Amino acid sequence: MVIAVPAEDTARDNLLDDAVQRQAQFDQQRAHLSALANRGHYPEIRFGNSDQLCLGLVPIRDLLLRGARAELGLTNVISLSDYRDGLAGFRRFLSSVNLPFRSPDRRSPYHPDELLRSLETSGDAKGVLLAGAGGVGKTRTTFEVAQLAESQGWRVIYVLPGQPAVTAEKIVEAVLAHGPGMTMVVIEYLDQMQELDLGALRRHLIQTSKQHDIRFGLMANCRPGFLLTNHHERDATFDIVSLVPTTQEAENLSRYVALETAPKALKIIGETELNRLCGHRAIIALLVAQQIEQMAEDSKLRPGEFHAVRSGDLGHWLRRRLADDDLIVRQPDSIWDEAEPPPHLVAATTALACAPDSSVALTAAASAALREIGSSDSCAERVIRVLESVGWLEPEGPWMNVVHDVVADELAEQTLFDLDAIRVPMVSALMEPAFQSPRSLGRLTITLTRVEGATSIPRKSTLRADLSSWFGKNSKRIGETVAAADADIGGYALGAILGGSVFEEIGISEWSNLVNPWLANHDKSFEARHLLYRGLRSHHGPILPELIPIAIEWLERWRSEFQASYVLGPLVRLVPAETDDFKSLFKWSLDWVTRNIEFQEAQFVLHPLLGRSELTGDSAVRAVEVALQWLDSFSEAPEARFVLHPLLDRSELTGDSAVRAVEITLQWLDSFSETPDAKFVLHPLLNRSELTGDGATHAIKFALGWLDKFSEDSEARFVIDPLLRRAELSGDSGNQTIEIAVQWLERFQDLPFCSFVLAPLVRYRELEDDFARRTTELARRWLTHFGGDVIAGFVFVNWCLGKNANSIPEEFKEVALQWARRNREQGGGGPSLILQIAIPGLEPKASEHTKNSALVWVRSHDRHPLIGDVLLALLKYRSSSKGVLDVAIACALDVGWKHHANRVREFFDLALEILPESDPRRDEIEAIVEMEF
Repeated sequence: MVIAVPAEDTARDNLLDDAVQRQAQFDQQRAHLSALANRGHYPEIRFGNSDQLCLGLVPIRDLLLRGARAELGLTNVISLSDYRDGLAGFRRFLSSVNLPFRSPDRRSPYHPDELLRSLETSGDAKGVLLAGAGGVGKTRTTFEVAQLAESQGWRVIYVLPGQPAVTAEKIVEAVLAHGPGMTMVVIEYLDQMQELDLGALRRHLIQTSKQHDIRFGLMANCRPGFLLTNHHERDATFDIVSLVPTTQEAENLSRYVALETAPKALKIIGETELNRLCGHRAIIALLVAQQIEQMAEDSKLRPGEFHAVRSGDLGHWLRRRLADDDLIVRQPDSIWDEAEPPPHLVAATTALACAPDSSVALTAAASAALREIGSSDSCAERVIRVLESVGWLEPEGPWMNVVHDVVADELAEQTLFDLDAIRVPMVSALMEPAFQSPRSLGRLTITLTRVEGATSIPRKSTLRADLSSWFGKNSKRIGETVAAADADIGGYALGAILGGSVFEEIGISEWSNLVNPWLANHDKSFEARHLLYRGLRSHHGPILPELIPIAIEWLERWRSEFQASYVLGPLVRLVPAETDDFKSLFKWSLDWVTRNIEFQEAQFVLHPLLGRSELTGDSAVRAVEVALQWLDSFSEAPEARFVLHPLLDRSELTGDSAVRAVEITLQWLDSFSETPDAKFVLHPLLNRSELTGDGATHAIKFALGWLDKFSEDSEARFVIDPLLRRAELSGDSGNQTIEIAVQWLERFQDLPFCSFVLAPLVRYRELEDDFARRTTELARRWLTHFGGDVIAGFVFVNWCLGKNANSIPEEFKEVALQWARRNREQGGGGPSLILQIAIPGLEPKASEHTKNSALVWVRSHDRHPLIGDVLLALLKYRSSSKGVLDVAIACALDVGWKHHANRVREFFDLALEILPESDPRRDEIEAIVEMEF
């Protein structure tokens, strides 16, 4: 249990007004808590704004303020058993029950076996002080040593920081209380126990242990900053062991933590992205993974949309650790005084925001920020050394990198904001390195974009406005700096600005100052790919006419390179079909994908290529073949959805290739059907005629499972629509789908896109009385608002062709005919014909002209998507008219044999009901149906 104790000045809203009753309440609580405390039940207490932890049992703030802690005899010296029982919140992961311990290399000096051996063999009664940066695993390693010692007969006492402060005398008393034998004392966060006299502790323990036949071991942990100061008694009391995992050890441990903690998120975003988000500092990886997993549980996690999360346990841990190293803005004594970031914090914030970069470059960035605030830059180099010493900066090849983005983001937000207002001088200080190095400009852009994405709503607009103001005033100078730098670094910086950053809009408006100078120097260089990629993806209309010709010219030179995908992918989406470059671009893209089919990155060109309806003929057939070849290697990856989605929509996907694509899709859904973006795969899959038999059963199951989680999402319509159209949907699955559809419509009934669900629902084969009534009412209400719109045609047509046609309200029949007259060309003329056939048929006055027009239409539109619906309308409403039955059946048989019977399935079903048993055409119809289904 964790009790959060508010600060003394927090408004009181839970105390009784009557003083006598309030005192009685205090007395009752005190007696209860005293009894619990005497039995050793101490929950974790978190104090208001100090973020300090202690153990004890306190009912409300006022008991603490009145000194009840002393009265209750609360102490921060507890047994290992009590420590273990108190592992709550994110501290529960210290226990192997929730996260099994992953040992370092057996030969490592900080392996638990080695640490315990060092304690047992110490010849001068010195303890072991385990030092390491925040989050590398000091607390967990210490806990494992304590448990190992306990298993070997040691009695273990834990000493914790917080109030009341622990004294040497209290620790010695606890050791003596256990009597003779082996007793280990574990001190958590020694660096936070400023009042503990280590010299006195060491002398008393040595003296009392000899007198009382006690063998003691002393172990502690601390942050590395504690080692930067001279401390004679510390060095006399402890041998120091530094917990500094190798890069590989850190990555392996963080990967292990992420995979163990976030299995659902892993399925949604993949291992590579999960590891990237979690970083390589174990505790941060754990805390980030927890939050990502919760987002996955709540169906709020989507690939590419995750911003840095600094709330909850992660925010609490991070701010406490930064405070340990004096990397916070200290609040003034009065709320009316402004808090100012000290120079070392401004320098540190700037350096971390500019990382990764070389130590020299980060020092230069810190110096620039210090000069901008009028402070001496002589301490800049020391700031970088201290950041490395305390573990916030780590070497990464030739560069220094921040241990995780959230650290840089937290410091940047603290430095920039005073309450919800921007400290304008801090904007200038933080951005000053942009004038020295385009690399720093790019890094700062990325950091500030994360801060803006993750900060509170009141701060977002303020931050963007102030940053845009600064950028607008300095765009010319920035443009000159970028243009004069190395082409690759300058292109990266501009790409960062144009890649959806906090500066993107102002960057576009300042294009002539910011980008044109660089383009003038480097537009044909290989390094231009990053800027072209970002600019083309930004979809800003004013710059595209200028960028597209530059990108085409760039591809003429560099299209054979692997990195050409950065330009090919976005360009394929944008080039109009009527331009001279269109065919060349498609050919270049197909050639590039064919050459790089063994790489997963081929998806970035395949996806937009398959999505272009203008891709036809042999090129389209080849694109389908290449896509299937790519899927043979990468069908198990979450990203396969980007190829499956447009592939399943292609009409060129036929025969064995279509069957293979359906099989691959079902295999993919077996792993990823519960992810939010599975809807983009389910939609085209459920529309495929090749989905039959067991495959259809599995697809329906996947769709219903997806809807069970996401039916309240407006985009659930993309799954409900094709699901309702499946002929295999019946029984329980049918009833479940109808219920989902009706509830979805009731939620979104006043929105135009309801037609996507309403249309197949009013056509559905079987609606029970209650669902039929609710559906009719929903259709009536929706058509009242949208009956005159183009989208209403889908609802009118499906209602007329369904089993529920007799439920169409009379007042909407004339509305439907008016729609048919106004929209004669919609859908190639099919919807208008259907309504003119069906509505008079209900009245019943059919036009001979409409009948003849429909017969002509079906003869000349055998490949049209609505061929089956027009034929069905003729059969349903005009089968008795002269010549209609014979022509309609002949046309349907032709479509069934040549193309696919599923396109005229409903027509065949109705024809078999109408035709007499002796009609020879029944055998041919049944043969097609049996062959196809």
